[in-house]
Amino acid sequence: MQARRPVTPSLVREAATLAHKLGLAPEAAQAEALRAALEGTATLSVEPRGSSREGTGLLAALLAPQMALVVGPDRTQLTELEGKLDRAGFPACLLDVGGRAPLGRISARAVKVVLALPGALASETVVRALAAAGVSLMVVLEAHRLSTLSPDFSPAYSPLASAVDALGRPAVFAVAPGATSGVRQAVCETLMPCPSTTLGGRVLRERLSLEVRVARGEARQRELVQAIRSLPRPLVALCARPRDVDSLHSALRAQGLPAHRYHEELRAGVRAAEQLEFSMPGDRRILVATSSFAPSGALHEEDPEGVPLRYGRKAHKTDIRSLVRCQPPTSLEQLTDELSLVGRDGQDGRAIVFYDGSDRPALEAETEAARPTGEQLLLLGRALENCAFSAPTLTTEALALEARTSRRTAESLAGLLAAMGLVSHESGWLRLTCAEPVLRRELQKVAERFATVRALDARRIGDVSSLAAHAGCPAAFIEQRAGSAEAHPCGRCPICNGQNVAPADAQLPLRERHAPVRRFTVSSASEGPATTTFHSDRATGTGGAPLTAKLADFR
Repeated sequence: MQARRPVTPSLVREAATLAHKLGLAPEAAQAEALRAALEGTATLSVEPRGSSREGTGLLAALLAPQMALVVGPDRTQLTELEGKLDRAGFPACLLDVGGRAPLGRISARAVKVVLALPGALASETVVRALAAAGVSLMVVLEAHRLSTLSPDFSPAYSPLASAVDALGRPAVFAVAPGATSGVRQAVCETLMPCPSTTLGGRVLRERLSLEVRVARGEARQRELVQAIRSLPRPLVALCARPRDVDSLHSALRAQGLPAHRYHEELRAGVRAAEQLEFSMPGDRRILVATSSFAPSGALHEEDPEGVPLRYGRKAHKTDIRSLVRCQPPTSLEQLTDELSLVGRDGQDGRAIVFYDGSDRPALEAETEAARPTGEQLLLLGRALENCAFSAPTLTTEALALEARTSRRTAESLAGLLAAMGLVSHESGWLRLTCAEPVLRRELQKVAERFATVRALDARRIGDVSSLAAHAGCPAAFIEQRAGSAEAHPCGRCPICNGQNVAPADAQLPLRERHAPVRRFTVSSASEGPATTTFHSDRATGTGGAPLTAKLADFR
């Protein structure tokens, strides 16, 4: 049993002093979270992003009686945090994937906080060193990524379950912004075997007014501009593609509005300048960006200049008043995460989502392209095994040729395996860092888990269509689908206020096309077709029945 530190009024004051020193915004509600973390109560925070729970976890790590472990998926964020802690006089170290781990400092207990990417905990040597040094608190950021019920599922989080056991079951403070009931259950079962405390019941902010408008064709473009002109600013408008950003940005500038644009096809210097101008305090500007601006976007893609393409985590502006979603999102979870950009300062916020049923094929194609298939993973594994015989390292170009795929896909899959600690991936070069049987076993597991995620994608897109067709309060609908106990009308949106703002064609039947849930199978080169089945996490928030899929071909 790890040592606990009693929470006294003086400790709460000390936490407030530390928060000021580290540039965090202290809140009265932090005392409850600190008490749960420091007294050893397993704690899960599901409050909207930007509610300072990440900072609460960091404060708890600094106040813990022994060394604390902070796990997060964003290498850039952890590196910046390491520097901030060192400058504030708190020794910290970073455990990267595939790099040299500072095991000497950990064994000597020369650090207060160990920051780690999830894949770094796949190393038994690292986990043994942490266990020997003694970890009293484990803070897990983006904890929803460990569940296949989440659209943001990442196999890099797989080592966390065994790491918690190996570390002697320290207190766990997990942060999963906007997690649905099924994801909450999966996180608690994986990381918190004992009874846990959940902080935050709602997935949306209470002072947010959400509206969904059905608009089609040219009418949508006209209504977009009109809505942006009428909504309070600062305002963020999210589009699906860079060309949509450029088109809307030009239309707004033509009307004299102070609009900026931000997408991955702009040069890094231009993107930085546009974001800086939008982020100036007190300015009432408009930022038109691709949907990757959302906080939960992919974290490791970079452009040729070495600048992350998915830049949402740097959107620290807290006074954004409005958000406009120009096309529907791929899931309610994605929309929830994007809505967390609005009203982080506790003031009123407004959001409008434009929906057109004809967008559904594009949404299905987007989710299909974002998930690796079993066939891609197996071809990648065979290519790595074949190349390992001829050379210890290989380029992604060679891997793409061997795996019969594009270089972009090979880069993406190599990044996935690198995050899991199976390969070393740097500057376009790869090196297998695990035994071949381990690679095959892990790829099989990943293929099974992504089969579940892909099968659920059609259901998530259907939920977005249901939101557009819902006649009641949109916020209450999202809260209800998330399994929130506080799923009641917001009292702020046009529907709750008795206003009918939908266009005339909104009552036309929505075009629904539910993609069939295919049965997936995986076969290996040396064995016959597999006939076993696997069972996913139980979909508590979507009916309660287990989702099953057959392993074989994934085509």
